[in-house]
Amino acid sequence: MLQRIQSLWLLAAAVCSFLTLKFEFYAGTDANNIAKQLTSQYNLLFIILAAGTGIASLITIFLYKQRKLQLRIAGFTLIAAAIFITLLFLKLKDFITGTISLWSVFYFAIPVLLIMALRGIMKDEKLVKSMDKLR
Repeated sequence: MLQRIQSLWLLAAAVCSFLTLKFEFYAGTDANNIAKQLTSQYNLLFIILAAGTGIASLITIFLYKQRKLQLRIAGFTLIAAAIFITLLFLKLKDFITGTISLWSVFYFAIPVLLIMALRGIMKDEKLVKSMDKLR
């Protein structure tokens, strides 16, 4: 299970996803000149997307015997992560000034790690199919 490289990518994606609940994406001031931080805890939708991405990544690790299902869930998790980042960028219009935080690396690492995991799952599936042809 954890000896497969895609399991490590999925575990790293889950860790990054849960770290987004703690660290901010953007810090700045809003229209009322009040200092604010944009985090995963900004609203309920962001919390659901961040926690859901992390939980789905963890669940996907344990589906190593069902590669097609693992591939499908990892694909949906990648789509959810992309939607999450898009929504974060759409929320930036609420701020007048500010900067993207150094911790935003965790937010951007999630889709990259999920793509790496998807590549590993597809390689495993291709290997199993080629072994079936030899039988």
